[in-house]
Amino acid sequence: MRRIALLTLAWAALVLLAAPPAAAGGVSEFEFPRRVYTPGEVAVGRTAFDAHLRGQPRIQDGPFHAYLLPEGRWIDPPRIPAGAVRVGVVRFTGPNLEGTWFDRVAVVRFVVPDLPSGFWEVGICNDPCRDSMVGDLYGGQIAVVRTPLEGRLLYWSRRLGWRLDEARVDARRAERRLEEAESRAAAARAGLEEARAAMARLQERNADLRARLLGASAEPGAPWLPWALLPVALGAGAVLGRRSQHLVSPTGGPHAPPPDVPEVGRPPLEPVLPGHSGP
Repeated sequence: MRRIALLTLAWAALVLLAAPPAAAGGVSEFEFPRRVYTPGEVAVGRTAFDAHLRGQPRIQDGPFHAYLLPEGRWIDPPRIPAGAVRVGVVRFTGPNLEGTWFDRVAVVRFVVPDLPSGFWEVGICNDPCRDSMVGDLYGGQIAVVRTPLEGRLLYWSRRLGWRLDEARVDARRAERRLEEAESRAAAARAGLEEARAAMARLQERNADLRARLLGASAEPGAPWLPWALLPVALGAGAVLGRRSQHLVSPTGGPHAPPPDVPEVGRPPLEPVLPGHSGP
């Protein structure tokens, strides 16, 4: 992950270093009434812009010329890329009375040259080329085609390309979510395997304890046997004690008959009256 983050930062730095100066903030671009032109047609672009943006070239640094450049290229003073075609001069009017805070209006008018079909960037630079912006004005874009049908197909292709880029972004996000889900699933599987291993160890210990318990119960004179028989002995003693109480005479002699039962073979005793010593 750290390597991916470093590569991402490096890529972002390269993009910022390679981007035109206007990429750092908002810019004003020429607006054309049509986005598609055929060679020989007149294209007119205009826009209101901030002519006094701090740190940017001024109108007095001109004149500024307009160029058509292949898509994806821009002017990097003093270098003007190969394939660029100078098409006209940028005119400035003002002050701007359209109710915006932009103080000047820039207008460019040119005849579209015979160029290959496709999108073309509109860039500006003074002569000699020192500044590719004036205030916050950067340029614009038009499409050059041979027929109206080609123009429609060109824009449909561009829209499909945008949707394809969005689908790629969504796919990358889905891939990252899938990688995160797979990582969580792998961690869950590892936890499950660890829990299963712990259960197996506990089951082995339980089986071992059961075997030892059965083996101890089968041995004669097991150390726990007297303790197991102790409740039986205590219960038997209590029962025998209760039975012996019924067999003890009132005088304490064992097996003596009750006092109201006469002995067999002996006459009953007569009571002795006072003054008599006997029969």
